[in-house]
Amino acid sequence: MPGIDGFETCRRITSNPATADIPVIFMTAQGRSNEVLAQAIEAGGTDYLTKPLTRVDVLTRVRNTIQQRVESLWLKQLDTDDKVTGLPGRNYFKSRLEEELAECGRFGTPISVVISDRDGLGQIC
Repeated sequence: MPGIDGFETCRRITSNPATADIPVIFMTAQGRSNEVLAQAIEAGGTDYLTKPLTRVDVLTRVRNTIQQRVESLWLKQLDTDDKVTGLPGRNYFKSRLEEELAECGRFGTPISVVISDRDGLGQIC
């Protein structure tokens, strides 16, 4: 790739909040060395394949990566909802707050946030 390598491309993908959760599988003709593998993982890569590639290798790695992503999202959803009320919980609000703060930073707009915790809410529900 002219002007930018795969490691930098991966760093840019994983550092952008809009694309940070996209899994990146490195495919290279450089061969499998511990140094290159370490660079790929440090850049944010989720897997690493070396050429020549077979259809089975690629499909298996992509399928496994998708399965891991689905499981990760499922676990995140379990951690997001409040167990008592079923409403969005602390982690949901934390991620939304991060998104809103990033947007306010981009556009230079102010933001106000109020978070309240009601003890004994389970007794009301």
